[in-house]
Amino acid sequence: MAVLLPIVAVVVILGALFLRDKLTLADSEPMEMSFTVYGEQVPRSLSQFQGRVVALQLWKPSCEACMEQFYILTELQKEAGSEGLISVAVSDDPEEGLAQAVRDSGSPVLTGQVSKSELELLPKQRPCLILLDREGRVARRYENGVSLGKLRDHVDPLLGR
Repeated sequence: MAVLLPIVAVVVILGALFLRDKLTLADSEPMEMSFTVYGEQVPRSLSQFQGRVVALQLWKPSCEACMEQFYILTELQKEAGSEGLISVAVSDDPEEGLAQAVRDSGSPVLTGQVSKSELELLPKQRPCLILLDREGRVARRYENGVSLGKLRDHVDPLLGR
């Protein structure tokens, strides 16, 4: 029994650390990151979007699941952009191919490039979608994709609908 107690404590602590990465509380500090929108010279910052709900997608254009999520994000932006949603998709891939793919799609999603040093601070899983509330704090994080219906269910309260 005395041996089990330390083992249980270690399991609980490791579980809490693991869940801390999976769940992010809304009382956290606003998320900050800069990125360059394709075709623009001046970098943008997530703090520029405070007051709006932000759907931030971390993706790789060569990833099929990432492209599916990009189309879901495009649809959500078309539906809720006028209500305060801004959708941003960032990658560390070179501009040329990605920019062409985005231009061809006609997507309203802001798409850009983030530096490798910025990406090092972000989740590694792709696709990864992070919802930020109007104060810029992480409200939800989805790894490996999310359906449009589930995403709507989580965005609507953030938009006040």
